[in-house]
Amino acid sequence: MSLIVEQVYIFFYAVLAGGILAFLYDILRIKRRAIKTNVIILSLEDIIYWLLSAIIVFLTVYNSNDGQMRGFIFLGNILGVTLYLSLFSRIVIASSMMVINFIKKVLLFIWKVVTYPFRLLFKILSVPLRFVGRCFGKLGRLLFRILGKAAHKAKGAASNRIKKVKVWGRFIRKVRKKT
Repeated sequence: MSLIVEQVYIFFYAVLAGGILAFLYDILRIKRRAIKTNVIILSLEDIIYWLLSAIIVFLTVYNSNDGQMRGFIFLGNILGVTLYLSLFSRIVIASSMMVINFIKKVLLFIWKVVTYPFRLLFKILSVPLRFVGRCFGKLGRLLFRILGKAAHKAKGAASNRIKKVKVWGRFIRKVRKKT
């Protein structure tokens, strides 16, 4: 009789381990919904999840059944995952996303309150600075008309020097590639 009771306890441990695995996967799903990441990070997360899952299953089997793998342990894991996903998964994900979205909104509100004086100062200072910029723009065009050809020649000489530097840069890169 005690052998059957032990097997039932082992089965319940396997069901519990399956529920824990499904809960960990829900945490991963919540993280993926809250924070968008690229494919490489997703792959690393999957590898870490499956390594952690293997460790949990191994520890469950080792602690409950002295490391003996039996078919009903896998059935218990599958049953635990299925029960968790059908009963709790939607509730856990929805409530977690609600909490995360609330925290995001609170942080955004705090950010707006903290940065409001700086945005207001920027708006106040932008009007006179735009006026000064327009005045200097008109002054610059006037000077260009007055100086005329001298300014044009200086601009041409500067652009020629820049072209020479670019040519030498390309030449040096080619030489470095060959050696």
